[in-house]
Amino acid sequence: MGRVDDETSHDNGAFNDEVADAGYEVQLIAADEYTVKLGSAEVKRNDDLIVAYKVNGTPLPEKNWPLRLVGPGLDKQNQVGQIQTIKLVFAE
Repeated sequence: MGRVDDETSHDNGAFNDEVADAGYEVQLIAADEYTVKLGSAEVKRNDDLIVAYKVNGTPLPEKNWPLRLVGPGLDKQNQVGQIQTIKLVFAE
């Protein structure tokens, strides 16, 4: 999220805690339009959430390609595959 939450380039310190604290929603949208929504408090500096393009060093299988959200704390229904769009919806 640090890449797109403000104008800071993607490097150390790119994640904007102030913007995350103000609140936004991350929407991960699959090819079939199934959408997983995560709040900024949930994703804030959470290294357990991974948008993966490989599994065990090989490209994802077709049922999950091109991207899949994975992580040890995610419920199965939130481990969405075939992600085609990722949106940040900022609080107004």
